[in-house]
Amino acid sequence: MNFSGLINLCEKHRNDRLIAIAEKAEVFCDVSSVRELNSTFLEQIEHFFVSYNQVEGKQFKPLKRSGPTAAMMLIKAGQRSYSSPATQIKNS
Repeated sequence: MNFSGLINLCEKHRNDRLIAIAEKAEVFCDVSSVRELNSTFLEQIEHFFVSYNQVEGKQFKPLKRSGPTAAMMLIKAGQRSYSSPATQIKNS
């Protein structure tokens, strides 16, 4: 899986969404960053998350779009957080 970026969303707290393209994808195989995607397509992705959460009675607001570097930083921060001793106690 190649992470091409992320969409930062906000409900009551940050709730970011990773955008990824399968390694052997036939569609979008030449895309390496969300910045290379059509803005209308990205708006449709954002609209999906907004609409999906409206049905659940939640209000989401897209904040910004970021590329693959930001996506990997978010993933690594999550991995560090998950593997920290304090998190392991909470998850037990």
